[in-house]
Amino acid sequence: EIIDICKASGFYGLEGDPEGIFNRSLSDLTKLGETFRNAGLSLETFHLPYKDPVLDDIATLYETDRRKVEDRMKEWIEKSAAAGSKIGVIHPTTRKGYNVDIEGLERICIQADKTTQTMLKFGEQFGYKIALENMLPYSGGRLGCKNEHMLRLYENNKHPNLGFYLDTGHSLVAHGKDAMGAYHAMKEHLFGFHLADNGGDRDSHLQPGKGNYCWGDFFREV
Repeated sequence: EIIDICKASGFYGLEGDPEGIFNRSLSDLTKLGETFRNAGLSLETFHLPYKDPVLDDIATLYETDRRKVEDRMKEWIEKSAAAGSKIGVIHPTTRKGYNVDIEGLERICIQADKTTQTMLKFGEQFGYKIALENMLPYSGGRLGCKNEHMLRLYENNKHPNLGFYLDTGHSLVAHGKDAMGAYHAMKEHLFGFHLADNGGDRDSHLQPGKGNYCWGDFFREV
């Protein structure tokens, strides 16, 4: 059904997600990837787990939890690679209440860096890339909501397989009229985009052009 919908809509690829059809064994995922590729659909990108504020938080301050996160991310890197994915999109944090201005950017980055380096090392065997996605601000200082956070994470973990994934909707909420600033900060190391729009107040995932994102500037530069 998914293949039929994509072909009828003119899509040539999908981004995988840990839920739904991808929650299968390695052998089943290998077959699934072949089925999609035979239908002319790519599964090049995969959104690594991002919904659980504890089990999916690569920057958790509790080391016991962070090591569990490492194991979970390695599992999904292997699973998504079996399906044919080459890029894993990851949120720098899944916590909404962290404020790096209070907790300390260095303190949180130390945890995020350890997890990121583990993912990069593990992914090397699959030729797998890790793409850090810019975040919504929530309380105002969430890791990844500021350009300096993203650049800091990149510089701390430089690797040929490390880059960024720009979410245009997130950048509009986080930066307002300077939404293009996120692109300017990340453009040298971009692996892809999540193209979404909103009114600037919340991440409503509107169709591009239905909100206030600066698409004219974006497409002139990109």
